[in-house]
Amino acid sequence: MGAYLLTHEEISALCLELSMLLHAGVDPAQGLSLVAQETREPRRRELLEQMTRRMDEGKPLSCAVEESCAFPQNVSAMLKVGERTGRSEQALTAL
Repeated sequence: MGAYLLTHEEISALCLELSMLLHAGVDPAQGLSLVAQETREPRRRELLEQMTRRMDEGKPLSCAVEESCAFPQNVSAMLKVGERTGRSEQALTAL
């Protein structure tokens, strides 16, 4: 199976969901896991589960995004800046 690429709409929706979960105090890995559980499309669910596993191994969200190869590079770059500055929620909202 080739790389699963998310559409701009899927990326926007995922980032919005994650930003709302972070705002509610949910850990990013747990938030990603929750989104994966609610995802009906099998390939997207598997992608989100793989990303969750990377985060469970201690990697930040930006690394999980980058290593998935399913997002444009600017998404992981913006998340890295958000993580470094303590503004991950704002970075996700902006995306």
